[in-house]
Amino acid sequence: LMSNMFNTILVFQAERDVFLRENANQMYSLGAYYLSKNMIELPTSIIMPGLQLFVIYFAVGYRADNWIPELFQIWLLAFLITQCALSYGYFVSCSVPNMESATAVAPLLTMPAIMFGGFFANSQSYVAFIAWLKYISPVYYANCGILIDPIHFDRARERLPRDGSQQLDDHRDG
Repeated sequence: LMSNMFNTILVFQAERDVFLRENANQMYSLGAYYLSKNMIELPTSIIMPGLQLFVIYFAVGYRADNWIPELFQIWLLAFLITQCALSYGYFVSCSVPNMESATAVAPLLTMPAIMFGGFFANSQSYVAFIAWLKYISPVYYANCGILIDPIHFDRARERLPRDGSQQLDDHRDG
């Protein structure tokens, strides 16, 4: 999330003055600029998550049987998170006047998304008045999609005890 967003911030801030001048001269519309920027970045936002996930998928120990649909599902979620990061980058770049301010404001937007996305704490342990923030975090939805495998959810449910007692017994014995 952070690397894709900062790449967008740095590139857009460098192009910002040229874009504002050309837009003021009505050389092209805002929609045409945004669409062309997204199309240019599309190969990178498709290939890079795919390469990372192809290595990580097998290193983590996901099942080797029927791996293509699962890998595609995780890749799709990574691609969507990349698109969210690019959008965050454009939002921050358009909201602040210079690169220094943009790089200072960007973590204020992304860190809550990461914190409430479920990386650092279980979402059930949040205080009630901030628990709703997880629903506006794209990281939360990506985690839900990656951690809950909808293709084999029933098989995983049969293997694991509902209350975790077997895992605790195994831990005590070890």
